[in-house]
Amino acid sequence: MIRKTLAIVIALIALGLLSVLVLFCLLHTKYATPMVSYALDKTLNIKVISESVHYQYPNQLDFNNVHIERQGQESIAANSMSIWLTPSESITSPFRIHELLLSGSTLSRQSVSLAHDLSIDNIALDHIDYSDDNVIINDLQLQLRNLQYQPNMAQILGEFQLRASQIYYQGESANDVLIDGVLSGEESKVYGASFTWNQATVSTQAQYESGTWSLVNTTVDKLDLDLTTASIAHYNKIFSAIGHINSVDLLHANLRFNDVKIENLNASFEQIDLRHSIWEQVNAYLSFDADSIQYQSLQFIEPTVEVIANNGVITLKDVDSTLEQGRIQLVGAWKPNAIALERVVIDGVKVYEETQQNALLSLFQHLPLTNLNQLSIDHLTISRGQWIQIQNKPNWQISGLNLEGSNLELIRKGQWGLWQGKTAASANSVSIDRVLASQVALETQSHDGKWQLKRLFIPYQKGYLDVAASLDFSAKSQPLTVNAKAYSLPLSLLKYLQTPNGIDISGMADINLSMNVLTADKLAISKTLTGKLDAEFDNTAITSSEGSAIPVEITPLQLVAERGHVSLSPLTVRGERIDGEASGEIELNHLETPPIELKLITRCTELTTIDLLSGSVKQKPITSCLQEE
Repeated sequence: MIRKTLAIVIALIALGLLSVLVLFCLLHTKYATPMVSYALDKTLNIKVISESVHYQYPNQLDFNNVHIERQGQESIAANSMSIWLTPSESITSPFRIHELLLSGSTLSRQSVSLAHDLSIDNIALDHIDYSDDNVIINDLQLQLRNLQYQPNMAQILGEFQLRASQIYYQGESANDVLIDGVLSGEESKVYGASFTWNQATVSTQAQYESGTWSLVNTTVDKLDLDLTTASIAHYNKIFSAIGHINSVDLLHANLRFNDVKIENLNASFEQIDLRHSIWEQVNAYLSFDADSIQYQSLQFIEPTVEVIANNGVITLKDVDSTLEQGRIQLVGAWKPNAIALERVVIDGVKVYEETQQNALLSLFQHLPLTNLNQLSIDHLTISRGQWIQIQNKPNWQISGLNLEGSNLELIRKGQWGLWQGKTAASANSVSIDRVLASQVALETQSHDGKWQLKRLFIPYQKGYLDVAASLDFSAKSQPLTVNAKAYSLPLSLLKYLQTPNGIDISGMADINLSMNVLTADKLAISKTLTGKLDAEFDNTAITSSEGSAIPVEITPLQLVAERGHVSLSPLTVRGERIDGEASGEIELNHLETPPIELKLITRCTELTTIDLLSGSVKQKPITSCLQEE
């Protein structure tokens, strides 16, 4: 009995070996193709139609011109496919696909799900074109190794290497793409990536942190971009998966945005969290230099900037640039509502009012200064400055401006003023129209809001102007005191205090002014203005409407104010063809008070009325001196 049983076992083993032998033999014949297709259909539930199948010992099958179908999924056509089988732990499926190589195919997101369903350990794609609703990839070469599948296909784990001639995503194209990394959930990494984008060569490493990617050792070389508000929003959306910058270097970049043009920019960014504002950064670092930055009509040449943002403080370690034939430098710290500058140096800067005023004002409007409560400068130096306005009348300029300021507090609790500190300034020349002053000097200081203009001295061709003043910023009433003395002051300057249709008057005046007033608001001014203005005139003439200068005699002017009550002693103007007079009293705090006016009649044909307090000028023709109003 035992001998019979042993014989049966040996026979069965021999039959099995014979079957395997026959099977191996058939795999090398024309029957391999239908046999393999049948086996894959029954074991893996995929239908494979191939022009030919070649078997390589021990577990490799090669398919030519293959067509792959699986119920409910998009079919796949490829030039070739190779699979490596491995035994399966499943009783119903004796084997599974351990490795897959697919070459010369077009895939979509739906077709890629086949690999997920079959749980293939290693996948290689060669010369593949891929597309879905967001991404188009041309000539893709991809290796996925040691894959670990999750219910969500986007959470698959494994190592990968990717190469593509082009990846097109939301209107942007990256060319010659090469990426090497590992997908490992919260510990995913990109060991290396390189590609070209917008004429720039990009190389980077990256790691996944707290739900976003952090860029490491990133270099972007020769980037060239024309930016708009729309394109910035577009790029923010594309790069929204990037939440942190470990280190990024931008080299030789050219950028343009609205009124800004930056040439040959080199910049470094370190430890910047893009998910938080600049005030919430921790040890974030930024430095850059450029050949030039053009903002409207302002051109900054070879600017350099180095800043650190940490716990609500932006430390300006170095800001340096050539600007309008000069140089600016500053060092300090910036908080959300306060700026404390250690040093500001402005050397040799020349500003043209007509071409650069709007640019300067616009530049400051872009800075977050609206809620600034404090501004201080430890040391301010301006040297060899120049400010010129020659386009509109009156032409004026300040040349050779030099200023030294120390311990300056310029904004306190949101209010501008010299609250603290000391300044001394001088100018080689100051001119307005044809009036030229030289060696102008200014000295001012303030202690805890008590400001003093110790001296403003302006010497001109035949005289000088000397002014002293004080203002207490710290007091709610803000009392102001002014004392001024002028000798041979050119009267031609008066036309710039009048309305545009003012009259031209020439000559000189000796002036004494003393004034005390509370400047907290308009009501305080109207009730507290107290002081006296005396003026004596010499060699005066008024230009008529025909353009001829008419010599006139003007009696001394005496204007007295006492707590808002202003009175003018009789003032007369007499000339060969001009007569005028003025006098009167007003209460500034009254809502409707007639002005103090000087009325001039020229040749009994024109009446000119000048409001001596506001500078307003009105002119109208008359037919007779008797009709004067």
